[in-house]
Amino acid sequence: MKLEKWAFIAEITSGLAVVVTLVFLVMELRDNTEELRVASRQSLASRAETYLLLRANTPELAEIMAKTIDGQEISPAERWMYQGYIAAILRNAEEAFLLAQEGRVDSVYAGQRINAAASYFVTRQACGIYSFNRSEDMYDARFLDDFGARVDCSQ
Repeated sequence: MKLEKWAFIAEITSGLAVVVTLVFLVMELRDNTEELRVASRQSLASRAETYLLLRANTPELAEIMAKTIDGQEISPAERWMYQGYIAAILRNAEEAFLLAQEGRVDSVYAGQRINAAASYFVTRQACGIYSFNRSEDMYDARFLDDFGARVDCSQ
């Protein structure tokens, strides 16, 4: 066989190797993207579980939550505990929103997490925390607009 034929065969083989490599890389990229989505979902779920367990296992917080739902006044110390809890829930909802914006979690799942967080914003105190954070520019403005459409803090 002439050298030209060997060069031609080598050129075709190297072209095929490049195509096979690209296909493999695309498949790996898809797998990695899905793994990131799963990890992001798990992180959000874990944080939500932490908030639920904190409320269930902290009698003081449960009492504060009951007082705010009943419209009772809470002490300054209770207000700090409540504000921290509600702010953490709001931050977790923002994270779900931003992950969905980046395509790292499914938008339906993120919406469920945000709706779960919005369910806490039925009290005057929680709405006050939302309004304060909105006025202080502490959260992503797109998230606050989305979240504001899910809660009724007009009372």
